[in-house]
Amino acid sequence: MSKDPIQVAIGNAWKAHRAGDQDSAIRQYNEILEKEPDNIDGLYGLGLAQKSMGDVLGAKLTFTKLSTILDRLMSQEESSNLAMQHRMVKQQLDMLGK
Repeated sequence: MSKDPIQVAIGNAWKAHRAGDQDSAIRQYNEILEKEPDNIDGLYGLGLAQKSMGDVLGAKLTFTKLSTILDRLMSQEESSNLAMQHRMVKQQLDMLGK
């Protein structure tokens, strides 16, 4: 069984982020988001990479978009995973000074 190419790409972007290669991570996350603009993992990773690069405005915009997506999803279904992701995004926004 082959892996989902988007999940493989997210894994590679996370590796770049953890290795400190934020330029590569941001490029990879943007490529993912071109294909899946509402990808939760892609948006979260992009926001973290932007924050690591000191791009506070970019990170705020990314996390705000993600928060809106999670709000919509949570209104459609009850999920503890979505609620946890939403709290994590809110924490990032709080650290960035909303």
